[in-house]
Amino acid sequence: VEGLRLGGVDERKYGQPRPETVFPRSEPCPRVLLSHYPVAHDFKSGARPDLQLSGHTHGGQFSILGISPYTFLFEPFSHAWISGECTLGGVRTIVSNGIGMSRVTLRVGAPPQVHLVRFT
Repeated sequence: VEGLRLGGVDERKYGQPRPETVFPRSEPCPRVLLSHYPVAHDFKSGARPDLQLSGHTHGGQFSILGISPYTFLFEPFSHAWISGECTLGGVRTIVSNGIGMSRVTLRVGAPPQVHLVRFT
């Protein structure tokens, strides 16, 4: 792969993400968006990334039969995806469980993850 463009957006809950400013349209190299929250962004006036990497949810941290605190308690229904690969707003997205935790230092049904992404 000839070159790689990494770009990030501000935190969605307290910040002001401006995805339209991240990637110029003229760049032919692969573009990777780093976004704390796994949400679809609006790229109408900028180039769309080829891949988005996110991880806010920690895989739900507690996940039993696919039900996690994010299902009902913490920011319910505000995330389009909790863990794994999906497509958000037309962008291939990987949402990692990561290796950390928040609020409670315990994980159930959401094993830690570290991802290796290869561009060929």
